[in-house]
Amino acid sequence: MKHITFQIAAFFSLALFSFAIPAQAQTGVRWHVDSNRAQGGDGLGWPNAISSLDVALSEALPGDEIWVARGVYRPSVLQTPRDSRSAAFTVPVGVVLRGGFKGRETALVQRGENFTPTTLSGNLGDLRDSSDNAYHVVLSTGDTDVTYLASGLDGFSIRDGNADRWGHARGAGLRVSGGFLRIQNCTFENNFSMLGGATYVTGANVRIKSTAWINNVTAGRGGGLSIQAARCQVVNAHFAGNTADRGGAIYAHSIESFIPGLEPPVSFVNVIISNNVANRGGGVFLQGSQWSGAGGASFSHCTISRNQAFEGGGGVFARTGTPIPAICLIQNSIVWENHAPISPDLAGRQVVSFSNISDGVWGGLGNMSTDPLFVDPGAGDFHLGNQSPCIDAGSNELVEADLADLDGDGIRFEAVPMDADGHRRLMDDRQVVDTGVGVGPIVDLGAYER
Repeated sequence: MKHITFQIAAFFSLALFSFAIPAQAQTGVRWHVDSNRAQGGDGLGWPNAISSLDVALSEALPGDEIWVARGVYRPSVLQTPRDSRSAAFTVPVGVVLRGGFKGRETALVQRGENFTPTTLSGNLGDLRDSSDNAYHVVLSTGDTDVTYLASGLDGFSIRDGNADRWGHARGAGLRVSGGFLRIQNCTFENNFSMLGGATYVTGANVRIKSTAWINNVTAGRGGGLSIQAARCQVVNAHFAGNTADRGGAIYAHSIESFIPGLEPPVSFVNVIISNNVANRGGGVFLQGSQWSGAGGASFSHCTISRNQAFEGGGGVFARTGTPIPAICLIQNSIVWENHAPISPDLAGRQVVSFSNISDGVWGGLGNMSTDPLFVDPGAGDFHLGNQSPCIDAGSNELVEADLADLDGDGIRFEAVPMDADGHRRLMDDRQVVDTGVGVGPIVDLGAYER
């Protein structure tokens, strides 16, 4: 899977100063975990690291951090007595977990730019048989008394969850139920769920960046990420090779209404959605509603390409056959060469501006339907090639806010400063005539700036 390797390498090349989860002030304890250490360590330094991540999680308090050395860790704490598959890592409220350490660092920056993530695996028994895998690898549950404290996951590969039983059907890799969670530099891979994807978010506020969802499967909705009655911002991310009935990569339902001028409740910025498959919504499915908030999401500076739907909406399907129809906002993006028998790129209620859509039926301000000249889409390289019509073709007025604080300056409502590679977002290509709108360098369409 050459395209997957290329994209993951790009995400983990981002500089550490772009992290959304700041290092904790020295008011909490820093715990150290290394599976290669002997049992009995106090965890206060690498030489005395705790050998069990479960033990460190049980000791940590709000404001603490847990640093986890490279290796493979499997949960052992049962959520249901006598059910071995109910074992899961539970993230304490207000605690940040960081992986990818060699086991000698004393400062976060020493982890480096291209660290190897620590693996959290749900493969509990026979490594060749997924039927005994954990239902959920990681759980994150908010506490109503301290919900103002954000928990964090940074630098992990979360894989091999198998949510195949009623009562344990959603969120095989990660299930988030309430609270505030920040995720970055993670990969969700090879997870299976009956309904709710590798990552299932409900009743929570979640910010995600520099994260990939690769080859996850659900029999239901949202192969990679499923969002229900929650707020979720995803920045500098990639979805590839995921499969579902509705929304091969992403599913969203019961989302509060968009209010102009305010932070969108569900948004995707600098995101690549490619090579995902579903019956409806090969890339994304937004569900309409009978009584409350419908599925809604905004996609800014995104590239949605080569997804497939067997029924309709190869790129994005926003369901309209309900009293409250779903809605999708697309701007400064590329939706190209998706496949479906009906509406191959976009289906349903869409608001599209300054975007390149291959099916050619979306008129409106700044839209086009011209080959974006990707460098090598067959290999998953969706950078813009020389003379691409998408270069300097966007609207600077529609550049999304830096909600994830990509540059680490603490300002979340400035224009997003970086593209999906972590390079400067507004750059001028002097070899291309500007066709977009704005003063100074004009933003490119899609996830990458040339």
